[in-house]
Amino acid sequence: MSDSAPVVQLRLPARAENVALVRQALSGIGDTYPVAPSLLADMKTAVTEACNNVVIHAYPRDEGVLEVDACPDDRRVAISVRDYGGGMQPRSVAPDEPSLGLGLPLIAALSDRFEIHGGTGRGIEVRMMFWVDEQPGVDERVDGTITPEAPEPAWQRTARAAGVAITPGPMMAPILGRLAAMLAARADFSLDRLSDTVLVTDAISAHVGSCIPGPHASISFEDGDGTLDVRVGPLISGGGKRLLETMELPGLERSLQQLADEVTVERDDGQAPAEPADEYLLLRLSGGAGTP
Repeated sequence: MSDSAPVVQLRLPARAENVALVRQALSGIGDTYPVAPSLLADMKTAVTEACNNVVIHAYPRDEGVLEVDACPDDRRVAISVRDYGGGMQPRSVAPDEPSLGLGLPLIAALSDRFEIHGGTGRGIEVRMMFWVDEQPGVDERVDGTITPEAPEPAWQRTARAAGVAITPGPMMAPILGRLAAMLAARADFSLDRLSDTVLVTDAISAHVGSCIPGPHASISFEDGDGTLDVRVGPLISGGGKRLLETMELPGLERSLQQLADEVTVERDDGQAPAEPADEYLLLRLSGGAGTP
């Protein structure tokens, strides 16, 4: 995988309903890269199996984190699914209980390369490689890494909201748009407000690259009772204002900023005195007809 290949990393509460968000992100990759429909279906099935294993087995007592990293290019897509649970532990399995081992042969059959890492107390990471173009030679199969070069997250091992770290570029808008649309639908948004939500994420995707301190933009979504909160950052100092200014498109009856019900720029002043404070742009959208 080339060093310049884009990366998307999802960090989600390990709940069954969030597996659909992972599938939407994969569809966004399919919108950007020449992934055949049959291959995209295989990717979704394999990754869904790995995610379901996390949801069912990783955290028997508490709700934990599901992480999915993807690193695509025109030749292949590397994907890893990771948890921070108890790992594989030898124990008896009831006849009617789903077993981790049942999904692994299917994942191995659908992917071109497959690895599993982890152990007791260390969580599990399932790595998959899918070739987009023709099959590689034997040497490339052996030597090619299938570990996505994902950003090191600054997150804890808990997740309240759906977070995504992504390289700005063509892949960003379809992935953010699909995630936001699903979450807006889950929050019972009207069709008009769902469309407004996608407009907002499209604007963020187009302009956030010049407002971030590193190569990856971080966006989190939290859906509530009729609301969707979008948090963008960390941004460079002044980045929140700059992003809002670039989102004001001339000729529209309302600016994209005004499509949100609440807009706030927050500063993280808890950093070292010599370091400029990070900023975060917070947008709240509501799903009803009574919007600004």
